[in-house]
Amino acid sequence: VWSGEWQARREGSGDYPAHADISGFEMSGRPFLIVVQRDISQEKRATDDLAFSELRFRFLAEAMPQIAWLTGAQGKGQYVNQRWLDYCGIHDRASAQIAWADFVHPDDRERSVRGWEAAAANGTPFEIQYRLRNTAGEYRWFLARSLPVRMSDAPDAPLLAWVGTATDIHEQKEAEETSRFWADVSSALYSSLDYEDRLSRIAALAMLKFGGWCVIHAKGEGGAVVPMAIAHSDSGQVIRAWESAKRLPVGEDTKVGIGWVIHHEKTQMLAEVTDEHVGLAARDAAHLELLRQGSIKSFICIPIRGKHGVIGTMSLLSSSRNFTARDCALGEELAGRAGIALENARLYGEATRAVSARDNLLSVTSHELRTPVTSLKLQLQMARRQLRAGKSDPKTLERSLDISIRQVDRLNALIEDLLNFSSVSAGKMRYHFAETDVAAIVSETLERHAESARISKTPIAQVGLSSLRAEVDPLRFGQVVENLITNALKYGAGGAVELELREAFPHFTLRVSDHGIGIPADKLNSVFERYERVGPTQGISGFGLGLYVSRAFVQAHAGTITVESTPGKGSCFTVTMPLRQAKV
Repeated sequence: VWSGEWQARREGSGDYPAHADISGFEMSGRPFLIVVQRDISQEKRATDDLAFSELRFRFLAEAMPQIAWLTGAQGKGQYVNQRWLDYCGIHDRASAQIAWADFVHPDDRERSVRGWEAAAANGTPFEIQYRLRNTAGEYRWFLARSLPVRMSDAPDAPLLAWVGTATDIHEQKEAEETSRFWADVSSALYSSLDYEDRLSRIAALAMLKFGGWCVIHAKGEGGAVVPMAIAHSDSGQVIRAWESAKRLPVGEDTKVGIGWVIHHEKTQMLAEVTDEHVGLAARDAAHLELLRQGSIKSFICIPIRGKHGVIGTMSLLSSSRNFTARDCALGEELAGRAGIALENARLYGEATRAVSARDNLLSVTSHELRTPVTSLKLQLQMARRQLRAGKSDPKTLERSLDISIRQVDRLNALIEDLLNFSSVSAGKMRYHFAETDVAAIVSETLERHAESARISKTPIAQVGLSSLRAEVDPLRFGQVVENLITNALKYGAGGAVELELREAFPHFTLRVSDHGIGIPADKLNSVFERYERVGPTQGISGFGLGLYVSRAFVQAHAGTITVESTPGKGSCFTVTMPLRQAKV
């Protein structure tokens, strides 16, 4: 007839909540009622406690900085706190039941869902790190934990619900990743002394860290900016990028990109690349099409600095996201470390080459000095034997003395080269400028080599001005002329050698040309370096110091020395000096 709750009274203890079921029946024509009453005090207290516990949980969940949620035993959503709604940009709780996996980063989604399903099936605690998308569309790292709630502490007690939290660990995660990144960078920078290998490793690490592209350019010989490393996840695109980079020179006239950064020596960041930017960066129509195909969304170009200024650039390009100020700072730190390491690699390379050159110099020196000494000794021994035997022939003796004098002159020239090289390298060379007839110095030097030219059947002549006064150091200028004539006779023997002196106010020029073996094109930029020989060394004496010292002497006169050469046809060295030295 009726079922419900009422307040019952127990003798001596007062009222208490009870649940009653009343039913009626007839017996012998008379109606009867059966009342079944049950004390539900404990159930009421349990329910009230549960309600209070849930209320307390909600207060705690709303107060805590983490994302918090509560689900049923089967994992169906029941409650999420306001932190989750705010993070995802959900404005009403009715929409809060959207699948949480929709907000997980695509790269983390599958393992996250599988992990949660396995935990829900087994009723075991679940913990995972994944990235969640916020209302701005950015992904941040979270540590998520879920615990099963059971009716009792027994491990096999019935499962009532799941409670979970997600803690923002983005800064911690980025700090850990950054720490690993710098460890990898250090390994890449210092595990190899090869310049190009280091750049390739750095580019690969930058590509993985920032995504998209990393392109590194460096200044080569003559200041030309050339590509040194290109990194991208698609090897096919890397090949096309290399072809384009090698085809298109980097110019300083660009308003966007590498040329601008090198010219201004500061970072250029385009958080949002526009079509106008792409047009300004393109070198030609083909380059423009290539850039547009890359769909570059964001760009950073950073100067790589060495001891004496910018030595290259590091370009970061992304087609998937916009670079931030933090990315820019991280890139500049990487470029700074790269610059230090590359400068160290360069210094190490120079030191290695210097040691090798020193060893080579010692070897060449011992050979070059031994040859004239041996010849000189032989001639003196022959003369002594003739004198002792009383068979001395004046002509034979004179010939031996002439050979001995030439060997002494050769020794003196070699020693002079070494002394000049030592003074120039140490910065201790002293210059004494005076107004001098430079044409006379050329003529006198030419006369000293007349006999050598006759012996080698090399026609040699001086053309141009017979007299020209200029302010020079006579001794050092004479040594420059000496070195150039000596080289012309060495490498141009048998062909005509010509010295031409001209005035080109306020300068004068001296051209020394030969018709000998010439200089290979790949050696033209290095002929003025120490220990370099301008041609085959077999049968030709010298330390490879003459042109190095000559360049130093010419530069001390505020002048220049250049060379033009065609292999098999000869070479022409041109010295240009001011007629008057600037007053200091």
